[in-house]
Amino acid sequence: MQLESNKYIQKLQRRFECSTNVWEIDYLLYQSFYFNYELVLVILYLIKINTGVKMRNLKIFLFIIISIVFSTTMNAQFDQLKNMGKKIQDNTKLGLIESVTSQLGVTKNQAVGGVGSILNLVKGKLSASDFLKVANAIPGSNDLITSAIGLTGSKGTIGTVAALIPLFTKLGMKSDMVNKFIPVVLSYVGASGGNSTMNLLSAVLK
Repeated sequence: MQLESNKYIQKLQRRFECSTNVWEIDYLLYQSFYFNYELVLVILYLIKINTGVKMRNLKIFLFIIISIVFSTTMNAQFDQLKNMGKKIQDNTKLGLIESVTSQLGVTKNQAVGGVGSILNLVKGKLSASDFLKVANAIPGSNDLITSAIGLTGSKGTIGTVAALIPLFTKLGMKSDMVNKFIPVVLSYVGASGGNSTMNLLSAVLK
C-alpha cells in the first residue's frame, strides 16, 4: 500500500512539473486531494493576493505539502490495519471457544476440552497436510488438543466419534453434546478456512 501510494504521488507530481496549462493543474490538484476543492482555491487565492506568488507555483507547493501528509497518513493507516489483523488472528482461538460457550451454554473448560478432543480425533484421521489446513482455520489447535488431554485424561489419538462420548462425560457433559459441538466447529471452520477445509473436517466427523 505504501509503495502504491508513493508511486501515485510521484506520477502526479511529474505531471504537475511538466504542465503549463492552468486548467490541467487545477484538474490534477482536484484529483490529488480528498477534501473540499473550493476551500483549496480560497486558500491559494488569499496567499496569492498577500504575497504576489504565481498561482501555478502555489499549487505545486501545496500539492507537495499535502502529498507528504497523505503519504504519512496512508502509512499510518496501513500499520494500523496490520496490527488489527494480528489482533484478530490472536483472538481467533478464543473466538471459537466463545462461540461454543455462548451457543451451547457450556463452561470454558468444557468448550476447550470438547473442541480439543474433536481436533484430536481429526488429527489422527487426516494427513499432516490436511490437518494443517484445519489448524490454519483454528489457530492454536495443538494447544487445544493438549489442554483437552489434560482435562479428560485421554491418552493417544481418538479413533471414532463414538469414542468422544466418554471424554465429554468426564468433562461433565451429556453424550448428546458431541453432536451439538460438531456443527458449531464445522460452521466456524467453514467461515475461517473455507468450504474445502470444512468438508475435510466433516468427512472425518460423520
